[in-house]
Formats: sequence, structure tokens, C-alpha cells
Amino acid sequence: MNVAVAGIPKTIDNDIDHIDRTFGFQSAVEAAQAAIRAAKTEATCNLPNGIGIVKLMGRSAGFIAAFATLGSGDVDLCLVPEVPIELEGEHGVLPHLFERVQQKGYAVVVVAEGAGEELLGTSAETDASGNKKLPAIGAFMKKTAEEYFEKQGETATVKYIDPSYMVRSVPANAADTLYCMELAQNAVHGMMAGFTGFSVALCNNKMVMLPIPNLVATSPRHMDPNGRTWERVVAMTRQPNLSKDSHISQESSVDKFPGTLLSDIKIRNIYLSEIEHLSAKFESEAPAGFKNTMHDVDYYEDSIPTVKAKPNAFLRMSTMMADFTLFNGSKRSGTEYNKLISESECVIYDHVLKPGTDIDLRAFIRAGPRRELHFNPKTVNAAIVTCGGLCPGLNNVIRSLTHSLLFEYGIKGKVWGIRGGFSGFYNDKYPPIVLTPELVENIHHKGGSKSSLGIYIDVIISST
Repeated sequence: MNVAVAGIPKTIDNDIDHIDRTFGFQSAVEAAQAAIRAAKTEATCNLPNGIGIVKLMGRSAGFIAAFATLGSGDVDLCLVPEVPIELEGEHGVLPHLFERVQQKGYAVVVVAEGAGEELLGTSAETDASGNKKLPAIGAFMKKTAEEYFEKQGETATVKYIDPSYMVRSVPANAADTLYCMELAQNAVHGMMAGFTGFSVALCNNKMVMLPIPNLVATSPRHMDPNGRTWERVVAMTRQPNLSKDSHISQESSVDKFPGTLLSDIKIRNIYLSEIEHLSAKFESEAPAGFKNTMHDVDYYEDSIPTVKAKPNAFLRMSTMMADFTLFNGSKRSGTEYNKLISESECVIYDHVLKPGTDIDLRAFIRAGPRRELHFNPKTVNAAIVTCGGLCPGLNNVIRSLTHSLLFEYGIKGKVWGIRGGFSGFYNDKYPPIVLTPELVENIHHKGGSKSSLGIYIDVIISST
């Protein structure tokens, strides 16, 4: 079928490989601050031995717990799935917690929901979504802390806070709102140009298109227990570092690799992750001579005059636009979009290089609008379906996809919102809804999802 499919990966866990971050992550970290502040208030109001414990989401990756800890500055102990928990002993977290309470009179603990499996065991049971059930690490730490303080001849008042789904159901913050708009627009750009089977995301601060199979193959990713993020957490909380090799002294990279040896870097090969293009199987549906103008009307190439470059040429653009003749004989302001991405542009994934032997690099196709379109906006229909759990920014993506299709490309078909996840394509119980500018106008101010009852947003574009 001559249908373009694009995905926009979403998860507040931020555990999708290859990309800088997933949308919704920053909003979830921000939402978690309220729970941490509440835990601190509870702890400080139960002196002299008050403890507040907050459990945050993070099945296999501790990004939310770690970044929420760093964003708070009030946390004394952070527990994540990537770093094993040692309760007592020289590097035990309980002696550390006891010491912090003795020093301050209170302590705040943040624990990721997937932490502590080495203590509580791995469950063979799954929930309704097929995810492995996790041990109750938050309740366990509350009970263990109380028992440890009792053994030390002290009484601790421990308050346990589980915001759980609250951090994922909030509206997107300003940073995620902007990110969602960029993701949505670039998904539409890629599909209108004929690319399919790809996801859009930020890589090295550049928008790229990644093959969906490649993205799935190495996900979920984990936070590096020997990386900078965890190093910052340990420095802030002053907790014992139980990450692997944390007690091994590292050689100074400056002594081993002076700046003059930087020229020793040899790039052997660069492997570009290719994206399937519909032109390999189907002819383009765009009219002959049709070029991308990024407007809600279509232009033929001969309708765009050649303008000699002058320092102040852009000041006269509005006047010149009035003389442009469209292919349908009407006149309207507009000119060919001047930020088109060439087919040869790519983004190098491995942007940190070290001197040494030959290096193989990975690259991804840069996302953005192309000059040649595969679909004719006059005949395009689109469908948007969300799957998996809620995530801050879902409505922002739906709104931006709708706006990009209708206002940037001016499609004449409909934008359908598929309800009930993928089952909405064949289940009459959840009829699809038509997404109009009026319907999506204010959905970005709300959490949840407008088109689904629901780790992924799929966008499907096809001709009528």
C-alpha cells in the first residue's frame, strides 16, 4: 500500500535508545518535584527523626528518579534499577540514611519503582499490559528504615508518598510543548516526502529520522551507572556509590591522551541507518513539477520567480508575493520554503570521539521538509493513534500533527483520531473522530490523550 507510517516514541522513563530524550520526560521530572517537596515537608515536621520516601516511575531505567533528585536538591538518597542496593555494611544505604538524619534531623529518599530486585527478587507475574510486576520497593524501604532505626535505639517517623501515575497525567510543560511541536512537524515532513517506517527524535540536538526496527532493537536503554548523571547524584546526596567499578581509580585521560594526540582519531566507516522510501514501490502522487512550498496552497515550479540576492531583499518579499500566480490561477502570499533538507544531510550519532584505533560511526538521516513531495496534499488523509500509557505531551503532539497537516501542507482530506489504540482500526466499539482545528485548539492544556483511550504514537498518511 502506498501509505507512509511514522512513529513518535514517548515514555516518561526516557529509556528509548539512540535519542537525546523522549517527550514527556521533562514534564514528569517537573511534576515529581511536588511529591519530593511534600516528602520534605512531612520529614521536617516530624523531627528529630523524620524521613520522607517518594517512589517514582522507572521500570528498568532510573532517569526520572535521578533527574528529579538533581532538580530538587533536597534528596539524601536516590535508588535506581541500574545500581544495586546494599542495605548495611561499609557502603550500606541504611547507615548513610541514619547519618543524614543525625546531621539534619530529617532525610528525603527517592526510589525508582524498578529498584531493588536484587533484594526482593524478580517476579514471574505480569500485569494486564504484559509488563513484569515489580516488587514493592517503596514499602520495603519504609519498613526497613524503621527497623534499622529501632536497632540503633531510635524511633523514625517514615512517611511514604507514591505519586505514581500523577507524574504522567499532567499537561506538558513549556519545554516539552516545544519539543512535541518539533517532533510532530518533522514526522509530517518525512511522510509527505514519502519516507515510511521511521521515528522522529532529537539526536545530538538535531532532529533525525530513525528506522523503527533499529530503535526497538536496543531499547529500553539504561542509565549508565558509571556516567556523569549518576556521578552528580552521588555527589549531591553524598550516598555510598555502589555502581560497578565505582571503587576502581580511573587513569587521567589528560595524562594518557594529551591534546596533541587528538589527530590520532581515524574514522574508518560511517554507517547510515536507511529509511524505507515509498518511491521504491510506488510512483509519486504529487503532480509533475510540484515542489514543496510549506504553505496551505500548492505551487508549481514555474510560479516561483527567481529573486536576485540583495541585502534587503527580504524587506520587499511581502510586496513581491502579491504577484505570484498559483497553478489554479488564484493569487496568494507565499514563496518556496527556504529551509529544505537535502537528501545527503545526516547527523553523526557518535559525537564524542576518543583517540585510538580506527572508529566506526553511526549516522541518521536528518529530519525536516524535503523539496520533492511524494503525496499530493489535495488527496491526503491521515490517521493518528496513540498506544501504551499516558505521557505529558500526547495532546501537544496530536494538536501539532493536526496543525502541520492542515496548515503547513494544506491537505484536503481528513485527519482522523483513532480511539482505543490499534484496536480502533477494526473495533466498531470505538469509532474514530475527525480532528479539526477547533477540536484540538485547547487540548494541549490538558493531560491524557484526546484520540485514544490509552510507548508510541503512530501517524499514518495515505491518499484518498
